[in-house]
Amino acid sequence: MPEIIEEIRLRWIEERDDHDRFRVKLAEIVEQTLRNKGMTGRVTSRLKTVDSLVRKLMKQSREGRSPTFDSIVDKVGIRAVVRFKEEVEEAANIFRETFCCTKLEFKSEGKQLNEFGYQSCHMDVALKEDHADYSLFASYVAELQVRTFAQDL
Repeated sequence: MPEIIEEIRLRWIEERDDHDRFRVKLAEIVEQTLRNKGMTGRVTSRLKTVDSLVRKLMKQSREGRSPTFDSIVDKVGIRAVVRFKEEVEEAANIFRETFCCTKLEFKSEGKQLNEFGYQSCHMDVALKEDHADYSLFASYVAELQVRTFAQDL
């Protein structure tokens, strides 16, 4: 298993610059989408560090899963922070129209009122085939989180 993790680590180092361009493009699209819908928000983005990637691959291995390059869908992370809780679902719906969304999960669902947890909407997104930059980033996926300013604190 260590050989597979090392192969994936080396591939990530080699492809990080391309994924960084994908990160910048997605952040621009998310910002523009919010602005076009008249929503006030803050958009941040990050690229997974090599150490974080390796830790996640090792965790997958310990859990009995076979790590692959594509099993890490949050190599690129985008966070859209909106003002109100009602806007989280509205923004998520807008992003579902904007991107090819392969997963949508509301992290706070199932929690009791007295429970505290990581609250936000997580989406795995990619560019749609009709997007101008699709050919550059056809196989790229990112995790898009939508949450409120209060949840982000």
